Amino acid sequence: MRFPRHARLYTALALVAWCTTSTGICAGFRLGSWWGAGLGALAGMSAVCLGAGIATRLWDLQTEERVQHLLKRCTVNDAKVEADAEAVMTAVTLYEAAVFPVLPGGVSVDERQARRTIAYRVAAYDGVPSTVRVAAAVALEAIDQAQHTDQTQTAVTTLHQAVREYRVGFVTKPRSGGNRADPPVR
Repeated sequence: MRFPRHARLYTALALVAWCTTSTGICAGFRLGSWWGAGLGALAGMSAVCLGAGIATRLWDLQTEERVQHLLKRCTVNDAKVEADAEAVMTAVTLYEAAVFPVLPGGVSVDERQARRTIAYRVAAYDGVPSTVRVAAAVALEAIDQAQHTDQTQTAVTTLHQAVREYRVGFVTKPRSGGNRADPPVR
């Protein structure tokens, strides 16, 4: 049977405290009879508490640095930037679906024009990161040619990859400085 880590640590701490206290009692008794035993126990427990206090403070510093590092990694991207990039991807994908419908005649000309207008307006929004904006422009240009080719698929895939860089869980390395809307460094 394997005991949890915290139980083993408490057991080790109790063992160290007991050994240090009994050593202090023995040393104090040899040096000064019964009153020395009490002082020895006090000195032994003080040493254990001092060591535990120093270790705890050092552990807290290390833990705080780790937490700060993890928070930097998780919050590199701004939620608004991520939402704007996702909106661009959704608008471009809906426009692509209107240009290349599953059923012939499945999308009216008015709906297609409305989706095109929305896609262009969302892609031109100021809050959209520049890499997503450029990828969206290339994808929209390829879709406007109305030819379902590899160039269109490649452009839309490039847009998807540009948007993916702004997803919070996708960050691999924190970036330093720069524009908030720039992609993270890998």
